[in-house]
Amino acid sequence: MTITLPSALGNVGAEILIKEVVGGSRTLTLAAGTGQTIEGAPTFSHGGPWACLRLMSDGTGWLVVGSYEGPPPS
Repeated sequence: MTITLPSALGNVGAEILIKEVVGGSRTLTLAAGTGQTIEGAPTFSHGGPWACLRLMSDGTGWLVVGSYEGPPPS
C-alpha cells in the first residue's frame, strides 16, 4: 500500500500518524510530494503487523519521529 503525504512545505511542526489496522504483514510505503523527502528520500517503507509511523514536517520534508510494529497494545 502506498500513501502520498500532503505537502510539508510551510507546515513546520505538522504531524501525521499512520497505522496499519488490519494486523497483517503489509508494508506501508509513504511517498513525499514533488521535490520533498521523507528522511532524505522520496519514499519510505515500514512493515510488519500493526505497523505505526509518526511523522513531523520540518517545513521542507517529513521526518520519522516514532515507529512501532508488533501486536496491538492492550
